[in-house]
Amino acid sequence: MDNPRELNILDCSLRDGGYYTNWDFNSDIIDKYLDSISVAGIDIVELGYRFVENNGFKGALAYTSEEFLDSLQIPCSLTIGVMVNGADLCSATELESTISYLFPVKAKESKIDLIRIACHYHEILDVLPAVDLFHNKGYRVGLNLMQIVDKSMDE
Repeated sequence: MDNPRELNILDCSLRDGGYYTNWDFNSDIIDKYLDSISVAGIDIVELGYRFVENNGFKGALAYTSEEFLDSLQIPCSLTIGVMVNGADLCSATELESTISYLFPVKAKESKIDLIRIACHYHEILDVLPAVDLFHNKGYRVGLNLMQIVDKSMDE
């Protein structure tokens, strides 16, 4: 991951599949998944989310807390990422406090290296300050533009 021009493969099966299970997966299954992904040569695993609010039951991968990550057997070959909803960042009344709540530690103290912000076209400018704040905490940051196919070439 040192060469920025190097091709990296990201798998987000558990994060995306969590929509069907409320991000509630057995730790043994997660450990087996991580081991299999590592053996397959996948570079980055986006394990789950960091949601601001909890409306109803959600499993551990909805929050992917540092404590939960510490309980997993993560192969050292894997880079760990999580997704944050851009809408959560746009609606934050105090962005720095929200980011401190979502990511209480700097990247060097975390098993998470990559934060992907999922946002819509109309949210891009509003999430850019969050990109800087995450970057200042040492995280790699990516933007996942959702539903971009609906936009015109001028947009």
